[in-house]
Amino acid sequence: AAYRFSWVHPRFDFWLEAGRIPSMPGRSSALYSIWGFAQIWQVKAQETEIACEQSPDVLDPSCLAPYNRGLMQKRSYKGLAATEAKELAAKKIHDLAPVTNKQWSEYLGAGGVDYTVVKQGELGDCYLIAALISIAHSRPDIIANMFTNGELLKGSNPIYTVKFWINGKQTKVAVNDMVPAVKGSPTAYFAWGKGGARWPAVIEKAYAKMFGDYQTLRGGINADVFKAITQAPTVTIFHARTTKMDLFKRIEDAVKQKFIIGAGADRRNCWWDQSRQNGQGAFRKPSGIACGHAFTILGAVKYNEAFPHAVKIYNPWHANWYNGAIKNQDSANGIYYVTLDEYHRDFFNTDIAQARKNAVVSPMALDTNTQSVAALEFDMGSNDPFSVQLEWPIVRFYDPNSRGVCQVQPKFFVAVAKSQRPTSYKEMKKAAYLSTGVSNARVDLEGGSGKYVIYVDVKFPRARSWLKEFVINVYGAPTKLQPSRQYTDPADLYQAMGVQQNLMEEASDVAADTDDDVAMEGRCGYYIDRLSKLNNGQEIASSGRDPLFPESIQSIGRPGGKCGDGSRGIHSTCGKYNNWKSMTVLKDGVQCPPPPHWSPYAACNCRRQGGKKSRLNHRGKVYYQCYKPKPCAPEGSVSRNAECYCRPEDGKKTPVNHKGAVWYQCRKPRPCPIWRTMTSNAGCYCNKGYMKKKVDHHGKDYFTCKEGQPPATQSPATKPPVTQPPATQPPATQPPAT
Repeated sequence: AAYRFSWVHPRFDFWLEAGRIPSMPGRSSALYSIWGFAQIWQVKAQETEIACEQSPDVLDPSCLAPYNRGLMQKRSYKGLAATEAKELAAKKIHDLAPVTNKQWSEYLGAGGVDYTVVKQGELGDCYLIAALISIAHSRPDIIANMFTNGELLKGSNPIYTVKFWINGKQTKVAVNDMVPAVKGSPTAYFAWGKGGARWPAVIEKAYAKMFGDYQTLRGGINADVFKAITQAPTVTIFHARTTKMDLFKRIEDAVKQKFIIGAGADRRNCWWDQSRQNGQGAFRKPSGIACGHAFTILGAVKYNEAFPHAVKIYNPWHANWYNGAIKNQDSANGIYYVTLDEYHRDFFNTDIAQARKNAVVSPMALDTNTQSVAALEFDMGSNDPFSVQLEWPIVRFYDPNSRGVCQVQPKFFVAVAKSQRPTSYKEMKKAAYLSTGVSNARVDLEGGSGKYVIYVDVKFPRARSWLKEFVINVYGAPTKLQPSRQYTDPADLYQAMGVQQNLMEEASDVAADTDDDVAMEGRCGYYIDRLSKLNNGQEIASSGRDPLFPESIQSIGRPGGKCGDGSRGIHSTCGKYNNWKSMTVLKDGVQCPPPPHWSPYAACNCRRQGGKKSRLNHRGKVYYQCYKPKPCAPEGSVSRNAECYCRPEDGKKTPVNHKGAVWYQCRKPRPCPIWRTMTSNAGCYCNKGYMKKKVDHHGKDYFTCKEGQPPATQSPATKPPVTQPPATQPPATQPPAT
């Protein structure tokens, strides 16, 4: 399934995949791991890196000192040691330079970050695309600041560099501009953006490169992507455990704080609808909601008096299949409203990433062998709330064929307290969000400036031989994590906190190291070790080719394997998608043909050749073409084309009743006659020294020029003055013909 649920009832385990619900051998009330995941690379404890989320101009390169720039940074925090070599600082300036406004417009999409342009392709990664839309809707600055190394975009081989937060710390991934595309058509197979926006396809490709291929992205959870991009504390609201009004209120509050919100629909009470999605069919609920699918939540609102509580939804398919209680909604862009009753019933969960304003991520990596027990400290200079987090690998990074041998199941006791009151500590608990394998523990603090201490005792009994590090980070005001100077021996802090029971001694004895084999390092840690090599932009730029993610079946999926999107009934061999094209070719998309030709492809556009997209209904089918309007006929002739136009020098477009039909012509303005002659032409004008006057004659309006103040509208300079009739000329009894 495109959207998988790993939380299960004690009596049921299930794997939702493409309409089949096979039984699984295990029975568990906790989390069942569907994919293998790990994400830790071999680095010793490091200085803090700071990243900021807010900036008036999200693409402003002066946001902070470039050598310490992170994913969402705004202000500088100098975490480099004073003795650091100048060469290293220069290298960081080069590596972390962000893209400029001009580069974004040229290479990533004109108009900045617009969530409405994002569309999912034929890959079952709706959770990833919906999460990108959620972030772009609430916090477009976060998406913009994911892109860096703008200098690599120039040249014949443009290279995109994307920053993620993997395992609690920053990871950079470089990709070229080649993506899978339809043969003989400038259409991308997978994620794309309307109007030629490339940033959705670039992020999707970078995410696929981290895990080895596109196929591995099939099936997942919004919250995992929220963590990978923002590191913000994330919570899941399970609808079955929450009242409707409490759910509505929590979404309302999250929207007010600009938190990031997503949702998922499971496969309960679903049926196959062959009539949808261009005949491909899909599973959906009685209200029309797609099953096994992820969505973006745009708000909780009052729709009208009949529906005072409604939820605004965005479907990454750009389709609206909804046929519930709220009728007559536009289905063109995938944005629609559902009633609160329908949302509570037909959606399984709501995920909220608490991306706080001005919050930054301050990480510190610890060695699993030498620093599994540690005492840390940091100074908090703000009274705002903050969170301290423990991060370890999620299952998607693991070798998918490990069959449970590769596991990361940490046993931990982590406590946070103010240094003046260590006994008033708060213990860290495993995070409560829906995931394919939760890899985060967190303790939330209400705030308060001062010095804080952290006691860390973390063991990985099932991954001791190949897992090299884990991460402690602070999500909040800028700070710097470092070993405690007050408690140089972690045991002293443990004793000062007055912990009643040594939990870790018990936990450490429960499980022995069952995989302490050198061979496991390569088997389980392959994709973890590979993370440090993914920022190979210079290597790709030199040849245009990426040896770590080549344009071949290797980067699509297993040869002979199945790819596609099960929620929409798309099941194809992975080889179908092994056709690569440059995003430069795909920028303008599929063009509608010019007259007299027509195309049945509804997504075609007229950006390249100009004109207006015209629609034709023919024998029950809809066709499209790029139609360029023609000039209207000049005065003395008429044109039937209602879309004709008049150039300024040709006059004004004027409708003419001719033989019972409306025709059009370009009519130049004429001077009004001098008093006492009149005309019915309301568009006439008077020369300087004359005033246009309206006269009622036999119940009709006529116009003439009378001496007086000059009118507001002056005649063109080239217009000759109207010759005044002789004084002996009698007034006209009938208005002249127009």
